[in-house]
This record gives sequence, C-alpha cells and structure tokens, in this order.
Amino acid sequence: MDRQVYIRDIAAEDGREAVLRGWLYGKRSSGKLHFLQVRDGTGLIQCVLSKKEVPEAAFAAAGGLGGGARQGREGSAQPDRL
Repeated sequence: MDRQVYIRDIAAEDGREAVLRGWLYGKRSSGKLHFLQVRDGTGLIQCVLSKKEVPEAAFAAAGGLGGGARQGREGSAQPDRL
C-alpha cells in the first residue's frame, strides 16, 4: 500500500488501510498498549498499538521511538468509538 493520507483527511478513510507519514509528537505506554501521537503538516492524531494485535518486534520498536522521529505507518483507519 503506497497511498499516503494526510491527518486532516483520515476521517474519510474509515475502515480502509491507510499510510500516515509524519513525526512522533508524543508517546506514552501502559504495558500492553502504546499511544503514539503523530503530527504532519495538517494535524495531529493518536495511534494506538496493542501488544496482542501487532508482531512483538513492531511493539518493541514502537516502545523505543523517540520524539521527532520521522515515521511511516500502515494500518486501518478507525474512528474513536465512545
């Protein structure tokens, strides 16, 4: 998948695979989850990685990311469901 989606346009991608490119703005973890705040030139989004849903190597790599790292991530766009 190569189609880049900007954060401002992510809502239109509900349920579809999308690639976001940007930089890590903030991060916190709570054991089995990583919460990554990613920015691009159009906005800010929080990405959630669940240890049980991604390969162990990917989860460990996300835990080692530092601020300002330029990253590209693939995944399905899921709106908040509150």
